[in-house]
Amino acid sequence: METQIDVRQRFRSAKPGMLLPRALAQFIDVAILIGAFALLQRLTDYRYEDGVAINFLAALALLSYFVICEWRWRKTVGKSVLGISVVDANGESISFAQSLGRNLIRPFEAIVGSTCIVGAVLILFTKYSQRLGDLAAGTYVIPSHLLLKRAPANKNI
Repeated sequence: METQIDVRQRFRSAKPGMLLPRALAQFIDVAILIGAFALLQRLTDYRYEDGVAINFLAALALLSYFVICEWRWRKTVGKSVLGISVVDANGESISFAQSLGRNLIRPFEAIVGSTCIVGAVLILFTKYSQRLGDLAAGTYVIPSHLLLKRAPANKNI
């Protein structure tokens, strides 16, 4: 049974068409987060004008959603629905530092491109469909069916 392989070898057959699933996954995640913040706003009477500290906490919550989900489970809810996962070059789960790095770059891609156009262009034209955050962190977004199967643990008693 396979236990480790360079993800780039497995990815060759999956590259075409990665932009749409990634964009739809992002849309789903943003919709979930907007809904959560709308509910929170209704429950707490939060207003955007309430100050820098509360807005900083909201931004931290947004970042944490992506960082924790991709670090612990390889995917966010949106990625799960679309059947894609974030992995390192060996097809393994990414580290916390990789997840933080790839997600800290996300806002800068949006600012520079004004509508995530930078990320979209990179996904379309890089060899392994990577956006800037993926390139910086050494991560890949691949179809989940390409994830490595784990070898059964040896249970000697």
